[in-house]
Amino acid sequence: MKHFTTQRAARAAAWVLALAFAANQVALQPAVLVSAADAPGTQITNSASATYKDASGTQYSTVSNTVTATVQNAPTLTNTGGSGTNYAPAQTVTDSFVLANTGNASGYFQLGGDATIGGTDAASATLGNGATTCTTPVGSQSAPCEYAAKVGSTTYSFTSLSSTSDNNSLNYWLQNTNPLTTSGSSVTIYVYYTLSSGAATGSSNTVTSSIGATVVYAATGSAPAETSASQSASVSNTVQADARLDLYKSSSQNGTSGDITYTISAHNGGAFAAKDLQSVKTLLGAGAAGIVIADKVPVFSGSPLHLSSSGAVTTSTSTTYGYPTGSPTLDVYYTTSANGTTGWTKATGNLPTDGTVTYIAVFIHGGTCGTTGYDLCADTAHATNPGNSNVASAAAVQFSFVVAQPTGSGAANAGSVTNIANGAIGDNQPTEHILSPGVPGGTADSTSSTPLTTAGQGINNTTLTSTSGASDKTSDQALAAYGALNGPSGQPASSGSFDGNVAASTSADFTAASFGITADSITNTSTTAGTPATTATLSGSATVCVAGTVKNSGNKDDNYNITAYAPTAFAIPATGGQSYTASFSAGGTQVTGWSVGVYSNSVCSSLLGGASAGAASSTASNVSVTSGSTLTYYVGYTVPAATKYFTRFDSLVHAVSVGDSTQMNDTHNELYSSYIALTKSQSITSTNCPSGTSPSYVAGTVCTGDSIAYTIDYRNLVMGTSDTNVSFSQCVNNTGAGNVLVITNNGTVSSSSSTTTQNNWGYFTTGLQSQPVDSDSTGATRAGSAFQYATGTPAGAYSGTFSAGATAFTATPGGTGFQLVPRNYNSPSGTQDWKGTITFSLVVK
Repeated sequence: MKHFTTQRAARAAAWVLALAFAANQVALQPAVLVSAADAPGTQITNSASATYKDASGTQYSTVSNTVTATVQNAPTLTNTGGSGTNYAPAQTVTDSFVLANTGNASGYFQLGGDATIGGTDAASATLGNGATTCTTPVGSQSAPCEYAAKVGSTTYSFTSLSSTSDNNSLNYWLQNTNPLTTSGSSVTIYVYYTLSSGAATGSSNTVTSSIGATVVYAATGSAPAETSASQSASVSNTVQADARLDLYKSSSQNGTSGDITYTISAHNGGAFAAKDLQSVKTLLGAGAAGIVIADKVPVFSGSPLHLSSSGAVTTSTSTTYGYPTGSPTLDVYYTTSANGTTGWTKATGNLPTDGTVTYIAVFIHGGTCGTTGYDLCADTAHATNPGNSNVASAAAVQFSFVVAQPTGSGAANAGSVTNIANGAIGDNQPTEHILSPGVPGGTADSTSSTPLTTAGQGINNTTLTSTSGASDKTSDQALAAYGALNGPSGQPASSGSFDGNVAASTSADFTAASFGITADSITNTSTTAGTPATTATLSGSATVCVAGTVKNSGNKDDNYNITAYAPTAFAIPATGGQSYTASFSAGGTQVTGWSVGVYSNSVCSSLLGGASAGAASSTASNVSVTSGSTLTYYVGYTVPAATKYFTRFDSLVHAVSVGDSTQMNDTHNELYSSYIALTKSQSITSTNCPSGTSPSYVAGTVCTGDSIAYTIDYRNLVMGTSDTNVSFSQCVNNTGAGNVLVITNNGTVSSSSSTTTQNNWGYFTTGLQSQPVDSDSTGATRAGSAFQYATGTPAGAYSGTFSAGATAFTATPGGTGFQLVPRNYNSPSGTQDWKGTITFSLVVK
């Protein structure tokens, strides 16, 4: 017994030893490491197995349970800001940030908010590149670009970060359009901001932009969506005073001959040398890049003044004040081109004196300011200002020419000739820009001379003074030329025809407006579509306030008298209206009880220019409008009770210049007492009346089983044609609660078989056996129209589901987004959907 126990114990010990060894073999397996390349949602599974023998040598195997680990989204990114640089006031700063997806999956980048601007000059920086239009591969908007994204070799620009849900928003584009989303991909984000011209300059003046960004991974399998921690980066730039071309122009007159001598002085008032321009080379047709200072020969009566003193142009230079060293060359150029765009010739002597010379310029090239490519050196020891006489006392360059005094009518008037000298130099930005008056900031230099010759900029600048590249301006008043334009709100120059019949002109333009009482029921008794008739009248008085705009189209500040006349009535669609030639002519039917006034505010409560509300007219007197400016005024009407509906009322608004009473212009206010009419018609499409009866059946009568086809014509009654749809804007049936056009046809209004004014078809026909059809202005079935149906007599609840035998229905033409517009309305949809028809058929019981 003892021996047996010992053997069994030995076997048991061996078995335990084998099992322990196998277990240790499992426990000693190394831990599994998840590769960074494993995609989110990857299932990592693990189980263990073991074999062992008992003491008798029998082998066994066993397997553990399986454990599973899911690889999660692990979004990470880097946000690396670019290097800062030096910028000058009025320049557009471009800061770059590289966003790289360093996580384990595809995703999209998002900026946490608009770029923040810091630094000592932060108040001088405005987000955006200052351009009037942001045109990019993803769209075009009339707004500055605030951001850009570069993918590969393509740069996409954006007007905002996330204010719109389209590709003009950077975050939307990153989320929905950016093609690079994989792990390891990157995108370069550019932030644009524009420095004001008054930005402080100096080594301690900085502007810093900062952005924070995340990368977002969508859910993959069982791995939920994840957003990375935000990573921030900043780029800091220094604001320095860039090169600045300070010009000053003076004139002196010979007391005997009247000849005028013009002298133009130039000095670099900035902290950097002025760089040569390729655009100047192209403009002049020169052999090298350089800088230019140009003066347009003063013009009188449309022609340049003749050069005098034999056409001599004198020049002088001074290296003390910044004229370049090395081997600079100063050439005199001239052209006979009216706008200076072409025909430049290098002078080899005196210039022509026959009145053909339009521009004179000096061209500097080939010098050095420490390095080549610069031709007006910085001279900080002598401070100057654009257009200031201190430029003449520190002139690096001067040139002079003489013109004969003007002759002819008005020549002696002060300011009969005006003149500004203009120049162009290059800046010191990484991408060289053109510094010239009126040229948009950030315009890169190129071989195109267009920036220098576009009207209002470069050598064609006539208004900007006290700015880089522009001299002071000698300017006095010209002969007065008065003018008046009067039209719809914001459109004083509009040309239209208020009734569609009179010839279109700026005195036949108009604004359509409607009035009425909400509770009034207006029945159209006419059977002719477009020619409504009714006995309905306003149950109470109503008010209408219509905006108009007068513009001073003359060249002198002026005052205007604005008179509004009480309306006269016209049936629709009768044509005709009020007019003003030598005096006011009413036209139409004068309706008593109206009151009219000219007001200064949109609710017609504050009278304008001493006007008073009157039964016949109202005049605002001596209303001041500066030259080229506009004034919006308002005409208020009080409509008397009992005014007939479905009528057009024409009211003339007459504006006349106080400075010159021959300068006048009119506009019309077309007032409609309700502007949508329904006209019902029917036809008997089959007859089941017995034949051979006497007398014969009267047309329009029916027998049992006959089919009746009904047509409901609905249309906007507003007349007229115009070049601007502001004229129609108040008479558009707009989208929105309370303004949606809904047409109702209830066949159970009456159960009487003798009624002639109320719907009773629900009782005396089999009801609708097919759905009504809504057609648009072209006769095509209108898309989006919504119908509701009711059954029973009287009609029960309405439903969107059609059932044969329906006894009532409602129609919303085109759905809630539909607009029933005046016939000649083309904005904003570009369509003229001004009428429609609803057709349906019924069978007589």
